[in-house]
Amino acid sequence: MYHSRFKGRHYEAGFQWGTRLYQHGLLIMDNHLIDLSPQRHAFSRQCLAVYEKWYPAVLAEIRGIADGQHADFEALCTFLLSMYCFTFTNKCTCLASARRIRFSSAATVIFWWNWSIGI
Repeated sequence: MYHSRFKGRHYEAGFQWGTRLYQHGLLIMDNHLIDLSPQRHAFSRQCLAVYEKWYPAVLAEIRGIADGQHADFEALCTFLLSMYCFTFTNKCTCLASARRIRFSSAATVIFWWNWSIGI
């Protein structure tokens, strides 16, 4: 696992991260689960004014990520700024369980994943 170390201002940090993902073929907006509905777009456009007033640095970071990813800034904002205000359609269920192995300091970790995509 790579732990990012960001340098510079917010835009530069976002650009570094977006570029690093892009160089490894990881495109944030290239995901069929991302919903860019007109309702989410309208919501995020209203949020932009609030962010511009109270937290413009995060918008600079998002712009840096978008530029590093060669992605559309407004589309990325639509996804990020409405993320916790709208429900996703994939209805995924995840569960993890850990159990210590007898007579050992090791543990067994079991993951369950049910990914029910609404198509």
